[in-house]
Amino acid sequence: MPEQEIIKAYRIIQLMFDVMLLIILGLLFGWVSAFCCAILKFFGVQDVTYYIFLRKSLPQEWHWLNWTPLGSVKKILTKNEVVAQAITGVIISYGILLLYLKF
Repeated sequence: MPEQEIIKAYRIIQLMFDVMLLIILGLLFGWVSAFCCAILKFFGVQDVTYYIFLRKSLPQEWHWLNWTPLGSVKKILTKNEVVAQAITGVIISYGILLLYLKF
């Protein structure tokens, strides 16, 4: 069971890093920008960009995204579902920014 404890500790550290990053973004660039970044995180864009930056292929099954909107309904997501969810998050975030900037 030590790997379960390591995973829990990693998740706590990851969450705290994300919260601190959102606070710093909010203070530097405004809270709407931080909110849009939180939406991107919530829709799994961060996980998809991780694989893109590493130039690795996306996994066929994503069992760890159970905190995302689609993941809360379906526990194991396919690659296509994750990509569609991430694109949806980008569109929502971009739409909020456009509404905020009044373009």
